[in-house]
Amino acid sequence: MLEFRIDKFKADFGYVLGKKYWNKGYMTEALNPVVKYILSKDEIYKIWAFHDIDNPASGKVMEKLGLRFVCKMRNWVIHPNISEKPRDCHIYSLDK
Repeated sequence: MLEFRIDKFKADFGYVLGKKYWNKGYMTEALNPVVKYILSKDEIYKIWAFHDIDNPASGKVMEKLGLRFVCKMRNWVIHPNISEKPRDCHIYSLDK
């Protein structure tokens, strides 16, 4: 599953992939043309995403797409499959 959300001049995205398909390059392959397409739009200046601090493989996907680490956000999001409490995340972005 891929989702892009456009908000005026920026877009963020998220994705989910079944565990048996991890570490095969599928998510990078699927996201790469979409990221390029979104950035080709004149009105979009930034693409960003985040991942749970305990999922560094998602950070590698983001880096392969050209995004760069921006910061660590404490208590950023609740992932109910992991915890009922907010989790720390790493934010990545790519600017034109």
